[in-house]
Formats: sequence, C-alpha cells, structure tokens
Amino acid sequence: MRFLLLGERAAVQQDGSAAPSSPRTVSLVAYLAAHAGVPQPRATVAAALWPDTAGAQALTNLRRELHHLRRLFAGDGCLQVTATDLTWHDGPGCTVDLLDLRATVAGLRAAVEGARPDGAPEETLLALGRDLLGTYRGDLLPGLDDGWAVDLRAQVEQEFVDACDLLVGTATGLDPSSPVHGPALDAARRRVRLRPLEEAGHVALMRLLAHVGDVPGALAAYHRCARGLRDELGVDPGAAAQSLLAELLGRAGGASEDPPGRAVRPADAGERDPLVGREPELAALVSQLDAATTSGLRVALVHGEAGSGKSRLVEELLAAARRRGLRTATGGGHAMGGAVAMAPVLDWLAGEPARPLPSGPGKGSTRGAASWERLDFVRDLVRRLAASAPAVLVMEDVQWVDQDTLDLVSSLARWEPTARLLLVLTARSGALEESTDLARWTAGVRTQVPTLVVRTGPLTPSEGRTLVRRHGDERWDDDRCAALHAATGGFPLHLVEAARLLVRHERAGTLPAADLPTGDLRGVLTHRLTVLGGAAQQLAVVAAAVGRSASLPLLRLAGGLDDATTVQALDELCRAAVLVERPGGYDFTHDLLRDAAYELATPARRALVHLRVGEALERLHGEHLEDVAALLGEQYSRAGLPERAVRHLREAARAAGRVFAADRSIESLRAAALQLQALPAGPARDRDELDCLHDLAAVLNARHGWTSPSLRSTLERAQELAGRLHDDPALADVLTGLWGTDYVRGANRQALATAEAARAAATRSGDRVRVAVGRFAVGATLVHLGRPRDGLDELEGAIAEDLTSFRLAVGSRPEVHARAWAAHARALLGDTDGATTASQEALDRAGTHPYDRALALAYAAVTAHLRDDRHGLVPLVDELAQQCGRYELGYYGSWGEALHGWIDGGEAGAARLRRAITDQRATGVGARSGYFLSLLADVTADPSEARAVLDAAAANARAQEDLWWLPEIERRRGLLRPTGERRPALEAALELATAQGSRLLAERCRLSLADLPEG
Repeated sequence: MRFLLLGERAAVQQDGSAAPSSPRTVSLVAYLAAHAGVPQPRATVAAALWPDTAGAQALTNLRRELHHLRRLFAGDGCLQVTATDLTWHDGPGCTVDLLDLRATVAGLRAAVEGARPDGAPEETLLALGRDLLGTYRGDLLPGLDDGWAVDLRAQVEQEFVDACDLLVGTATGLDPSSPVHGPALDAARRRVRLRPLEEAGHVALMRLLAHVGDVPGALAAYHRCARGLRDELGVDPGAAAQSLLAELLGRAGGASEDPPGRAVRPADAGERDPLVGREPELAALVSQLDAATTSGLRVALVHGEAGSGKSRLVEELLAAARRRGLRTATGGGHAMGGAVAMAPVLDWLAGEPARPLPSGPGKGSTRGAASWERLDFVRDLVRRLAASAPAVLVMEDVQWVDQDTLDLVSSLARWEPTARLLLVLTARSGALEESTDLARWTAGVRTQVPTLVVRTGPLTPSEGRTLVRRHGDERWDDDRCAALHAATGGFPLHLVEAARLLVRHERAGTLPAADLPTGDLRGVLTHRLTVLGGAAQQLAVVAAAVGRSASLPLLRLAGGLDDATTVQALDELCRAAVLVERPGGYDFTHDLLRDAAYELATPARRALVHLRVGEALERLHGEHLEDVAALLGEQYSRAGLPERAVRHLREAARAAGRVFAADRSIESLRAAALQLQALPAGPARDRDELDCLHDLAAVLNARHGWTSPSLRSTLERAQELAGRLHDDPALADVLTGLWGTDYVRGANRQALATAEAARAAATRSGDRVRVAVGRFAVGATLVHLGRPRDGLDELEGAIAEDLTSFRLAVGSRPEVHARAWAAHARALLGDTDGATTASQEALDRAGTHPYDRALALAYAAVTAHLRDDRHGLVPLVDELAQQCGRYELGYYGSWGEALHGWIDGGEAGAARLRRAITDQRATGVGARSGYFLSLLADVTADPSEARAVLDAAAANARAQEDLWWLPEIERRRGLLRPTGERRPALEAALELATAQGSRLLAERCRLSLADLPEG
C-alpha cells in the first residue's frame, strides 16, 4: 500500500490501482506520518481531524477510520494502536511519499555536510536530486484547509525549498560539466516557481546558469525576476541581483551604461507606473469583478484603437485581482499566423497543477471528429476552467483568436453560468466593426452573460500632460504638452513614445524638435528602433518574425549571434522597452512595435529570417515538432519554401484535430493547399493536394455539415485530381462524399448519378468494401426516388458485406445506416415484420455509440410512424430527444422534434414541427422536407392552411425528386379537395403508389377511396 500526499490525496495498491479509501482515511495517515515514530494521543488526533465535532463524537469518528485503515494493511505493522495512542512506522508494506521526501532531504543534507574534503560523490548528489524533484509533485494534501494541514503544508514546502537551495548551492561549486547540474537547475526553477517573490531564489538560478556557461539564460532569469517584482511589489531587484547582472554583462563583453543600481531604468522598462486616467473604466471593471466573485460568470469587453491603453487598463485590473488572492491567467491571439489551436485556453490552464489535456482523435488523425466526441472534450475543458474559480481569465486581441476558442467561451457561458470567473476580452474597435463573425459572436455572448463594455479612447489634455511629463521632461510647460497631445491624438502609446523621442534628442542635441516625427506613430516607433545598435535591431527583426513570445534559445539560434552579442542586444532591447520578458520568452511591449521592427528588414531579409527561425525551431523541438507545427508552417511559408511548409501545416492540422479545433485545422489545411499551388505541376504535386483535400473535406463536413459550399468545392477539386491520377479508390471516396452533399440538400437525381459513379469507380478498384459503400449510396437514393424495391436490393447487397469496422464519410457506420434505411424500404413495400426487424438490428448494432445510436433511433422512429405505431413511437422519440440533447446532434434532433410535434398535435405540436423545419432549412438541409411538411399538415387544424402546407410539400417533393412519400402527400391533398374532386385525386395517388411498388401507401389510398360515399 502506498499513500500519495504530495500533489494529490490518494491511496494506491501495489499494482497501481486505487485502494478503497476515503479522503478522511488519507488525512489520518498524513497526520500520523507527519509525526512518524512519535506516539500521538487519540484525543489530539481526533480534535485535529474533526475540529468542529464534540470530543466524544470525534473519538467515535476516529475509531471508525482506524477500523477502515487497519483493514487496508492488516499485518503490515505500519500502525501501532494502543488504548491511548497511535504511532506510525513506515515499512516496506506501507509507504508514504511524505516520508520518502523527508528521507531524501535528510540524505541530501548528510551527503553535503558529511562530505569528503573533495566534496560529496557526484553520483550520490545526482540520485538524491532526482529523488527530491520526483517525490515533491506538488502541495501537501491539496484542497484540504484544516488548520493542521495548512501549517504542515507550509512546513513541508519550506523543507523542499531549503533542500533545493542546498542542492543548487552545492552544484555551483562543481565542475560546469557535472551531471548534477541537470537536477540542480530543475530544482532552482522549481524553487523560483514556488517562491517567485523571493529574490534569493532568482539570484541562485542566475548564478548557476552563469556557472554552467548559459549567460543568456541567466540574463533571462534576471528579467523574469525584475518583471515579477515590479508587477507584484512595484520594486526593482535588489543589490545582489543588480550586481550579478552587471557581472554578467561584463562577462558578455560590455558593461551597461547605467550603474548596477539602475540596471533597468524604471521609466523605460515598462513596469507598472500609476495608471493615468481611466478611473471610471477601472472602477467599472472592479465592480464587474466583484459581481463575478459573488454572483457568477461575468464578461468584460475592453475595446479601443491600437495604442489606446487596453492592455494597460487590464493589467491594473489583474493587479487588483491578485491583491485579493485571486488566480489570474492571460492568453490571446496573434496577428501573424502559426498559432497553436486553442492557444488562449491552453495558456489559461498552464498555471494549473500538471495534468494532461483530454485526448482527441489519435495522433495520426486529421479526420473530422464527430460532434459528440468534440462535445465531451469541450465539456471537460469547461469543467476545468470553472474549477479554477475564483479567477480572472484574460483573452487579449480577440480579433485574432480562432473560432474554436470563441466557441468554447460560449460553451462556458452556457454550461457554467455560476462559475465565479471574470472573462476579460480585449479587441481593437475596428476589428469589431469589420468582422461580422466576431461582432455576431460578441453579441451572442452579451445575450448569455452579464457583459460590461469598456471603450478606451484618447486621454484628456490634463491626463495627457501627466503622462507626457512622466515619460518626457517634468519641466515641459503646458503648451509643450498640449502640442504633443494634439499631434498624437491623445492616445497613450503615441504620447509616451513621442515624449521619449523628444526628450532623448533634446538631451543629446541631435535633432531639432521640429524635425522629429512626433505626429506619426509608426515614424516614432521606427525612429526608436533605428537608434538601437545593429545587433539589437537584428534581434528585434528575428523576434518580430516569430510573431509571438520567443524563447531565449530560439532568439539565440535564429539571430545568428554569439552568446555575448545576444546578451548585449537583448539587454539593450529590454532597457529600451522594446522587448519584455513574458511567460514563454521575450515579446514586444506592443504589437505596433512588432510591426515596426518587422518593417526594418527588406522582403529578402525577412524571408531569410523566417528560414532561420524555422530551422531553429526544428533544432530546438527535435522529436516533438507537432508542438510547433503551425508556427513552422507559417515560417516556411513566409520563407518561400512551400514543400517544407506543407509538411508542417498538415501536421498542424492533425495537432488541431487532437484538440477538436476544427477551424484551426481547416485554416492549416487550406494554407497547405495554397502552398501546393506554388509547386511545379505533376503527379506528385497532385497526389499531395489530393491527400490534403481529403483531410480538409472531412473537417469541413464535421464543422459545417454537408450543405457547406466550401465542402462541395473542395470535393469537386478532389474529384478532378483523383480522375487526373486515375486513382479509382480515391475517386470512389470523393464521389461518395459528393453524393452526401447532393442527397442532404435534396438533389436526389444528381445524387443517384453521383452514387452510381462512386459504385463504378469502386468496382474498377476491386475494393469490396468501397463497392458495398457505393451500393449503400445507390440504394438509399433509389428509395427516395420512389423505387423501394430496387433500393432495398442495393441496400441488402451492402449489408451482406462485412462493414463492421468501416465508417462512412457522413459519420455513420454502414452496417447500422444500411439496416436503418432498409427498414424504410421494407415498410414502404408492406413488409411490416421485416421493417421492425431491420430497425431493431440497426439499434442493436449501434450499441451505445452516441452518433450511431441517435441515427438508429431517428430511423426507427420514422419506421414506427410509417407503420402508424404510436405506442412504439413515443419511447423512441423520447430517447432520441435525450440522446441528441446530450450530444448536441442537431440534425437527428430535428427529426425527433418533428415527430414529437406530430405526437403532441394541436398548436403546441405544430409549433414544434415548425421549429424543426426551420432549423433544417437554416442549415440548407432539403432531404425529407416533403415528409416533414406533411407531418405539419397532419396537426394543422385549419383545412385551408393544411392544404397550403401540403401544396408546399408536394412542390418540394417534385422539385427535389424526393418521391417516396409523394403518394401519401397526394392522398392527403385529395382528401382536402372539394367532394367532387376527391376520387380522381385519390385514384391518381393510388396509381403513383402502385407504380412505385409502395404497398403501404397504395393500401392507404385504397382505404381512403373505400371511405368515399358512392356516386
């Protein structure tokens, strides 16, 4: 038995399976293990574990838990129980990770303090360091807030921090090539993450990195330290860190122009100065935060022009949230492509305790995932976001965020409205007005969640004067400040940059103020970059080409500079507030600065930089290129290397598919197809494009459905390529897809021709499975064309083939779908028993698979309706509604809604039917429209209105050649005609049913004729 108390609360058996234990049992073990070897009075233990329970009852509770505990490891000797005391003894049959940690810490201390004159053996330090990091997996007893647990948690964390300090300090005295530096560096980084505001940990990490020769890494550690201290405490690093920084810069080949105490100038480094203006906006945001933490989910949309201070305002809100002890997390979009799918959500979850993302389709899959699979994935993410509450989650530059992420936010609003979260979205105002999709999405969110909208406009002249003097010269008079305010429009970024430009040149005496481009923000930013050193400019161009935060190793490799020059250039860029350290590396302080840096390079130079960035990414990520596939595709596209770009873009699509990010997958595949067009024509290029379009069609279908114009054009292009390559198997697959688009939109005659072509291509290929799929498509279409006998023959031919593991492009398994469709054909042919059997076989083979089950239920419900079996129809419709509601299967859900309306009848039933029909039309679905309209006519009380509905049903059926139900529609129309016109109309309906071989509908016509009065 092993008890896991660090990072989790669990008991596991020797084989790794969970042991039957309660959380209270684990807490009891933790308390006793923390005092291992020392008898603990029963009364003391009971009072600690049940502080709110009377003494006698607490002792009773303790006896119960002891009974459970002793049953878990009877005879192991770990627990010594007397009438008055309890004592824990760790042994081989029952271990506790907390005691393992303490043993490792003691071993490390003994190894260091009792070492030989030449130091402790490196192999001993290496093993102890690895054990230390592997055992401390997180907080002790996470989630348990009892007083003793909180105190013990802090004590154990301090023991771990002290051990990390000991290991790091010891490693600093070893040879730089020692293997001990691996775990020592990991320990230093873990220590910094645990105590980010303790400067000693940052200094120790810097010193160790410098000791092993990673001076750029040490500089990055300094920048992280400086940013954290400024953001959280409003102070600069102390003398120890500043002195070490000066030493590092001197070692890199040049000292800073500033003295060590001013290694980063506060006015230029981008730290959080007091916010100028925005008091009403900030107050409104804080009020929205209050509402979120007390009443549930809230949204704040902060929008304004570029450089209007959106991010600065949000930073102030985050600082207020952190002062309250709330969790904060920031993610966002990027103007340059190559973003990871669901990137903002992954950023939000990055601060959680380590746990894997839920997994999507397999690693090699680019196929469109079924909606129910994606739904389960999204629900898990939503639950995790809700569990992070109370928190503030920021999504910056929402205009560049992928639609999959936006959809997840909508799901969060729909499923977790009481989660104590504040979602803060920032956007450029112009993007909200230009992008109708984004405007529609934001409007939808505002209807779901109480939303605050804040616009950041220009500062007032008084506010601008304060900002100008802070970043320029405090002695400037009001007229000088007013002139700058007028020239810049009062936007904060422009004001700050113009003031810095003016004061820099005034002090240097290099240019008259009149010659400076203070009224042109792009000119101001470009001028600021051009006064930097050549290496700093070169590194800025590389950072701009990356398009997002760039790690130090990436900048070092792609920049082509040696370590000393990289350190100097990076320090210069940070001092000039061009770059700032962020999670994941270094990024520009503003996107407009990124744009200006990118424009410094000529097009030819940019292409070379993108090539270097791509090659550096490949070197850094080795066997895990899928993690940066989208970025690699973007870099090689911009470098003018389409073959490399295509390979990575297709991998990016697969990576997006694994997190069910259909829109990002579509974007990557479309980009790959576009790159392929730049390659020389030929069979190899055509094959690559065909494979790419095959994947794209599947994802388009999953995302937009069969009526998507993009899907059809993609399949038509794939058909052209498959024909050119004489690839019959691929052609059969593509034609089956085109058949789906024809059938769903109601073009049945065209669907038949396409299905027959698919069957012919499959026959030429000799692939029996594809032949069966072609027969399925032909048979299904023949049924709808009013040829149930021919259709059934083809469907039975498909059923005869073993298709157990095959799934159609439409998402279903033909062994289920063909049987379900055959039930309709049998019902029309008058084979009631055969129809019932086929329906049940389809349900049985569907099993519990969400999509297959919904399909089988929908077809079985229609079969029950054809047989006029109301008693059997009701449970089928009820289960269908539950299934489709749970998994959001809208298409078959509309079938259930329509049939439910038919069962209900009356005005309520008619309303349900109208909703179902409207939903189908909204998605472009035309299949069975005549059938569903006839159901509406059945429940319409007004005869003239019913007649109009039936007229529309007949017109639709004829226009689409969806003829299977037309005899019934004509029968119903005949019954609503004037008395003298009914018999001819019913005879015509009977003739049509007979011609189709539809015994079911012919018999209905005969019964209606028999009911007519003589004469």
